[in-house]
Amino acid sequence: MNIVIAILVFSLLILFHELGHFSLAKFNGIRVNEFSLGLGPTIFGFTKGETKYSLKLLPFGGACMMEGEDEDSDDDRAFNKKGVWARISVVAAGPIFNFIMAVVFSIVVISAIGIDRPEIYQVTDNSPASHAGLLPGDMLTQFDGKNIHFGREMFLIETLSPISSEEAITIKYMREGKEYTTTLTPVKKEQYLVGFTYTSTGEAAVIQGIVEGGALSQTEALAGDVIVAINGTAIDTADSLEKYFSDHPTTSNPITLTLSRVTGDKTEQFDVTVTPQYAGIYYDTGFVYNKYNIREKTNFLETIYFSFCELGYYVDTTFQSLKMLLTGGASVNDLSGPVGIVQNMGESFEEAEEEGGFLIGILTIMNWAIMLSANLGVMNLLPIPALDGGRLVFLIIEAIRGKAMDPNKEGMVHMIGIILLFLLMFFVMFNDIRKLFI
Repeated sequence: MNIVIAILVFSLLILFHELGHFSLAKFNGIRVNEFSLGLGPTIFGFTKGETKYSLKLLPFGGACMMEGEDEDSDDDRAFNKKGVWARISVVAAGPIFNFIMAVVFSIVVISAIGIDRPEIYQVTDNSPASHAGLLPGDMLTQFDGKNIHFGREMFLIETLSPISSEEAITIKYMREGKEYTTTLTPVKKEQYLVGFTYTSTGEAAVIQGIVEGGALSQTEALAGDVIVAINGTAIDTADSLEKYFSDHPTTSNPITLTLSRVTGDKTEQFDVTVTPQYAGIYYDTGFVYNKYNIREKTNFLETIYFSFCELGYYVDTTFQSLKMLLTGGASVNDLSGPVGIVQNMGESFEEAEEEGGFLIGILTIMNWAIMLSANLGVMNLLPIPALDGGRLVFLIIEAIRGKAMDPNKEGMVHMIGIILLFLLMFFVMFNDIRKLFI
């Protein structure tokens, strides 16, 4: 089932991408010889008008094969006979259609479950945030010059560009319909970690995972245990756990967790004492915000607006990932191809379906489709030979020069690009399969 769902998602992404090329080709009067979904041998096909429509064996990939696209043709309706701006529109249409698809799917998802507003939940007394005048309920709109629409965006900033000094940061926020600007000066602190993750909703504080080698892993605590008290203070929900840690930052001093565990039809409570591990220096802002994807529904106009913001978020995430790859923040071993994506997508669907039912599972898959569609649009616009972006570079040069590049030289560049891309795809797929057995 997971594989089927993933193949359907990939097929839809590719189909919509190629539909962009196809639609603009037809609009500009270009002859399309074949429109195919998949690669390799043809499983099924039929011809309507001048175009053959086919389904091929390998489910990843597709093509819109136009007359005169990669070879000389004397047909007046050939791709190479059309004006440069017509050809630019055809090549650019694929990635643009992926962006359109991401926005449409975002409208569906946001209409169903809303958005994760960048709301401040808690402000620690006598902290940088309290001195800056921030209050619970304020909505972050800008942090250190970066616009914020979702809690995830603030989390992305926090993760990829962590605060590394005690320099003042400019923050903009909304309160009761008005926007305010303030400055916040982070405070340098030592960080001590207990070593676990927990649920992020208003429900019980269930331990989701225990960090291998972390402080809590040295005790008898297990994933699935519920934290009901810390040092004698009752913990009713994950929110109260968050507040406790906000009000009582962990130090090198031992803390006692009271845990509840269900075994069969029996529930038992027991205490574990854990000494947090030193994890280095961090710079405290003194506020807790919605970084756990807690969503609330919004009106129609905001749904449309935030759907475009959702596209912007995933486009920015893609560029940030590429930046990390180029600067050494991530390696090619961290890349995932179709195999890895299918596995992760399937696991996400199963978890979401188990927790919220089939509809939530489908919405989770649609979230994956939004991310992948935006990613596909960005990657195809990069100036890499053989991709749409590489072709656009040559077409833009032609538009500036007033004449086309030597087709033999252009073809050689694209051929080298195709070889390199296939080598990268082979490596990523091999790496994905290797990870399955680790």
